[in-house]
Amino acid sequence: MFFVNGLPVATVELKTDFTQSLDEAIQQYRKKRNPLTNGRREPLLSFGHRALVHFAVSNDLAAMTTRLEGEKTHFLPFNTGF
Repeated sequence: MFFVNGLPVATVELKTDFTQSLDEAIQQYRKKRNPLTNGRREPLLSFGHRALVHFAVSNDLAAMTTRLEGEKTHFLPFNTGF
């Protein structure tokens, strides 16, 4: 989590190329970071309630999304190059 003045702004799933890849970070967001848990909203992950952006980051690549929707979650590249 990244906080600004105590307010959560972004979540980050960090991976290293030695153990996991960017694709595994994206899949973890899609399958294990569900904004609805047992029919109740998870405030940190819900769109428009807390975190504004969710990042999946590996050693060389980064991707971001603003809305977690399970398997339908779409990540955009957030790379700056080498």
